[in-house]
Formats: sequence, structure tokens, C-alpha cells
Amino acid sequence: MLKVPYIFVCKEAQSVVGGIDISNIFNVAFVQDSPSFIEGVNLVIGIVGVPDDDGQEFILKIRGKSFETVTLPPISYEFIGYDIISVSLGEFDRIPVIENETIYFEVYYKEKLIAQYPLKIFREEVKENGLHTKD
Repeated sequence: MLKVPYIFVCKEAQSVVGGIDISNIFNVAFVQDSPSFIEGVNLVIGIVGVPDDDGQEFILKIRGKSFETVTLPPISYEFIGYDIISVSLGEFDRIPVIENETIYFEVYYKEKLIAQYPLKIFREEVKENGLHTKD
């Protein structure tokens, strides 16, 4: 049975020997206009399993109020050793959003939800003095 010890979104992520190099993990994003887009979102999923899980497929779905659920093509798990996390990285150029929305990044295995990461969207106003406020 596949397990997900972590799932999150960040601004930058890349594989490095023995792990991942990440920056700017976030679970809240601000937009100035609604509807709008958030750009340059990287999704990081850490998955562990056992030898019998090698080659098993899991599915990533992204859903929100402002768009229909997106189901990505299946991703094949590669067993690389006991207690070693297999990392999957995904990069999204633009995700449509509206204010006061939550975008959910979900991992399914054998049609069962095994992990979920919420990304809350707020509208941000920039005042004449340059200060930012959120609605």
C-alpha cells in the first residue's frame, strides 16, 4: 500500500542527489484580480511503499470552484528501497483561481484518496501607499 508522508506546493523544486531542493513552500496565495491565475506552482509528493508496490500507479487530481477537476495521467511508483521516499515533482505554469477559493491537490491510489493539500486563495488589494491588504 502506497503512503504519502508529505505533499506540498512551492515556488521552486528540483531533484538533487539524495533528496530535493525546494524554496518558498506555501498554502496561501494572493491575487489582485478575480478571476485570475497563479503562476509557477510546483507540487512535491513524497511516496513510500514496499516491493509489491513497484510499478503501481497513482493519480493526481486538482480541483477548485473556478474550474472542472483536472485528472492527470497516472504516475508509476518506483520502489527504491525500504523507508526511502520516492519523490514526484510536478510543475504547473498557470492555475485559474477566484478569490476566497481553495484549490485541492489530491493523490489517489486504487481509487482511494490517500493525500490532499489545500491551497487557499485570497484577494489582495494594493493601496495607493503600496501597502497590501487582504479581503
